Amino acid sequence: MSNLGVYFGPKSISLVETKGKKFLKNIQIPLSRIATPDLQEKVPEEVKIVALFKDELRRNKIEANEVNITISGKDLIIRTFDLPVLPA
Repeated sequence: MSNLGVYFGPKSISLVETKGKKFLKNIQIPLSRIATPDLQEKVPEEVKIVALFKDELRRNKIEANEVNITISGKDLIIRTFDLPVLPA
């Protein structure tokens, strides 16, 4: 049973496959591949990213059962707020 780690960075998508504590594969998908002319211009960027992602998973024969996803700091929003003490 393998795990897949996915990092959506500002310039690339990184994939790391592990099994237990053993490192299996490390794949880098540069986001510059989205701008290639073979992908249609009218296709939304999200669809292009998903297509590249699926293609890399198939090409590298990754069949993970669990996935952990991280995103870069500029895409992460952390909000905090204080709740007043509510009467019982």
